[in-house]
Amino acid sequence: MFNYKATFHDTKIIRVSDLYGPNTVIVGVSGNKDDLGKIFIANKRMQTVYGHDPEKMINLNVDMLMPKMVAKHHREYMTACVETGKLVAINKERELYGVNAKGYAFPMKLLITLDVSLHSG
Repeated sequence: MFNYKATFHDTKIIRVSDLYGPNTVIVGVSGNKDDLGKIFIANKRMQTVYGHDPEKMINLNVDMLMPKMVAKHHREYMTACVETGKLVAINKERELYGVNAKGYAFPMKLLITLDVSLHSG
């Protein structure tokens, strides 16, 4: 099983040191309304675990890393989080499935943390 860390851009990161391991993929995802769901950073493990070049992932939507049945509702969920401030999945490790570049699903652990950024105002 792979560990996957996503940061929902514009809030606070916690326990980052606990997340690093040989199979940890770190993906930064925008929580800004205009760029919601866009990847702004991905570490080198993205290549090994997902089969995607991390540099080519920038500005693509994070939905491409999840099964279609989840991805089709993900934007609605993220929009609701931004609009209501209710961040139900934050700081809770969950076992889910990711989808690699070849379209195959694999089990993973997901921990979403928040990272505050003043960069975007």
